[in-house]
Amino acid sequence: MKKTTDTENLCRKAEGKGASQPASTAETDIKRLLHELQVHQVEMEMQNEELRQANQALKEQKTYMQNVIDMTPAGYFRLDADDCFVDVNDAWLKMHGYGSRDEIIGQHFSMLQVDSVSDSALKHLAELHSGKPIPRGEFTSRHKDGSVGHHVFSAHPVLQSGRIVGFEWFIIDITERKQAEEVLRSSEENYRSLNKAMLQPLALHEIICDDSGKPVDYRFLHVNPAFEKLIGKSAAEIVGRTVFELLPATEAQWIESYGKVALSGEPIQFERYSAELDRYFDIVAYSPQARQFAIIANDITEHKKAEAELRKLEKLESIGTLAGGIAHDFNNVLTGLYGNLALVKRKLAKDHPGFRFLEAAEEAMSRTTALTSRLLTFAKGGDPVRENLGLTSLIKEVVNLNLSGSNVKPIFTLEDNPWAVLVDHSQIEQVFANLTTNAREAMPGGGFLTITMENAELAENSVCGLTGGKYLQISMTDEGTGIAPDLLDKIFD
Repeated sequence: MKKTTDTENLCRKAEGKGASQPASTAETDIKRLLHELQVHQVEMEMQNEELRQANQALKEQKTYMQNVIDMTPAGYFRLDADDCFVDVNDAWLKMHGYGSRDEIIGQHFSMLQVDSVSDSALKHLAELHSGKPIPRGEFTSRHKDGSVGHHVFSAHPVLQSGRIVGFEWFIIDITERKQAEEVLRSSEENYRSLNKAMLQPLALHEIICDDSGKPVDYRFLHVNPAFEKLIGKSAAEIVGRTVFELLPATEAQWIESYGKVALSGEPIQFERYSAELDRYFDIVAYSPQARQFAIIANDITEHKKAEAELRKLEKLESIGTLAGGIAHDFNNVLTGLYGNLALVKRKLAKDHPGFRFLEAAEEAMSRTTALTSRLLTFAKGGDPVRENLGLTSLIKEVVNLNLSGSNVKPIFTLEDNPWAVLVDHSQIEQVFANLTTNAREAMPGGGFLTITMENAELAENSVCGLTGGKYLQISMTDEGTGIAPDLLDKIFD
């Protein structure tokens, strides 16, 4: 050390002066030199103490840092310049499933790499070898049992005398977070797949309230493809808009019902008709979070129509039972009338003035008998009795009879050689009678009823419900005001 050398020089200098100078002078110089020697010795001892204290502090700091590394939950490992392990902490061992440092020290870093991300690991090492620290990164490593862990890390080169001698890494295990993210991603994919595959319309909304807190509208947040089809618009056209922007005629009862769900959190199920969409729906509504509601809408329009038809059939069954009873009673009355008319005709000569009236009465009786027969057929639900008929004379007779005594005049435009048709005589006669009666009642002030009849040959599938072939087309047109709109759906009742 320099101070030691200085002290030695002072000693030699003092000895030389003592030998070459007089005793008095030499003694003075020696004392001065000895004093300097003592001062240097004290300085040296002080410097030695400072050095000892610095070494102790460095040792304590190294011990402290090692304790921090050993106690931290973050994994720590150090590689040498050849990328081999020289140290790992307990957290690192636990993360990777190793029991002791001896299993890993001296092993190359590549032993832990996952093939699918090895290029990324090599890139990180290349950055460190170039002297560039990595403040934050993410990588995967293979555990002892072969499973794969996910980590975030920071790393930096270790320098000695300006030369890279190794690399220190700190890692945090994020395997559970990655697994949770994968589960969430998978759940979201499953939800999206289910959402798309659902046949029922599904939509998520947020309720909109006025200043008093009353629900007044709602906004679409999400819809599935089935809902897009129901509305007739794409999700891009629906999401973000309010119901009154999309369906301005939406009834207030929908807002009220959905508002209760969104604000109370209580789910509901109900059936309701939407005038805006002209459909019936079975609705399930629930609130996934505050001020939001989701709905699953099951279109039950056809079911409702079927129910209505069933009710009509039940009514018809009741009417049929009544009609059957009336027909039987009426037949009993007609039997007596027929018998008496036959007796009277036997008493009169054919040229008697009243004979033709008896024949007219019998004709009316025949039509009445046919009517009772139709009532019985209706009551029993029996099949019509079909036969090949020419309709020219029949339609003229029925129309003229039902218009007699009114101010309505028939105009016939009939086919010269109409095809015969396969029909039930009584039923087709009743059809013409009903249409004629309706026309007469539609023109109380009089008018014209135009009846046209022509042959028609239909191609296959040209008219819904009819097979291709030969038909007789008949139309009856009056000059009345027409059927009221609210009665149109009842014309076949």
